[in-house]
Amino acid sequence: MNVRQASGPRAEREKGSVDRRMMPAALAIWATLLAQHALGGRWDAAVMAVTVVCLTGGAVALMLTRGPSSAEPRDIIPRGAGQCLWHTAVLLVAVAAATVSGGLSCLSESHDPVFEFMGSGASGPVAVTAVATTPVMASGRRDADCQTDMLVKTILIRDVAAPSNATIRVFSDDEACRWRQGATYRISGTLKTARFGAVPFWLDVAHADDAVQTSPPSWWRSMATRMQDAFLAQTDRLDDQGRILVPGLTIGVLGQDVHRRTDEGPAPVDDTYARLLEEDFKRSGIMHLMAVSGSHFVLAAELVRRCCARFLAPRRLAAGCIIGAYALLVALVYPSDSVLRAATMGMVCVAGLFLGRRAQSLSSLNWTVIAALLASPATGSRCPARPCTASYCLTPRSPACSGDSCRRRWRAPSR
Repeated sequence: MNVRQASGPRAEREKGSVDRRMMPAALAIWATLLAQHALGGRWDAAVMAVTVVCLTGGAVALMLTRGPSSAEPRDIIPRGAGQCLWHTAVLLVAVAAATVSGGLSCLSESHDPVFEFMGSGASGPVAVTAVATTPVMASGRRDADCQTDMLVKTILIRDVAAPSNATIRVFSDDEACRWRQGATYRISGTLKTARFGAVPFWLDVAHADDAVQTSPPSWWRSMATRMQDAFLAQTDRLDDQGRILVPGLTIGVLGQDVHRRTDEGPAPVDDTYARLLEEDFKRSGIMHLMAVSGSHFVLAAELVRRCCARFLAPRRLAAGCIIGAYALLVALVYPSDSVLRAATMGMVCVAGLFLGRRAQSLSSLNWTVIAALLASPATGSRCPARPCTASYCLTPRSPACSGDSCRRRWRAPSR
């Protein structure tokens, strides 16, 4: 039977707009990582037992629901009790995968020299070799002028060097605020536990001579940084409101968060006005407009797709062009978790275009959540609940408003 002529529950499963099959798995992975984070990420016999039980139960359920090799495709699809076992197996495998991923992440952190040094309750002078992963931002502390996040490569503690993979936040005064994203530095400073924020450790740099650049950033990163600086220089000509909002709408950083040296450029944005404006946006519920989200990637993909359609380019070439547009957009905007989620979901949609499949927004969102959480379990505790919940509710052609149900919901009552 032709798929287009299908009807009933089987036809509903064929529609990407109502494909909810991976949503329970995504929510189970998220809930598992949140629970593990709330318990302190302990990797003990209980976690191992849960993993073994989930893997065993999932394997048994899959074997019970698997049809014979000679069965037709429609006979293999589980129904009734078999369908319940099938979904149970998927949830068990999802929980087991989240447990393994989160446990491996905690195990890696427990053997990291930075975590070991700070876990002993010590804090003191260290020397690190690290790569700047974010642009220079205005400091969130009163005793520093700027900050940037760095990925530690090696750390020297008490004349003992050890490799590391920890993320730290470096604070310094204007004299040392010469950080460039993508460059490698050898830094001496005081390492301490963070009092707030998502980054667990802070490194205070007292003097400009304590930071030496050992490797410059790549050419494409330098070009992207120059473009960001040129754009911010143009926004500095606007009034205070424009200096705050325009960078946020465009590259994902509010104007008051941009670091400006006291001896260069215009005066910084008034902190009181910026704080009041940000509170007004939060009170109005439109603070998400001040971050780079999926709408930026949708606009870039649609522009590239229309250009490729104009020149009758094949779909695989169009998919490659969209990937290039995504890479360029990611390089130009300020890094954040929302950019990572939007880029991942965009790549899932591009994969569908490359394979000749229609875009399935809800299914792509589910796979994006699963891939992002399993690849980086730490994002499970940082991932804001409201944006992801809104994405589930407002996904185009989502089950909440799709097809006949949407028309029935908004149809005017008969008189």
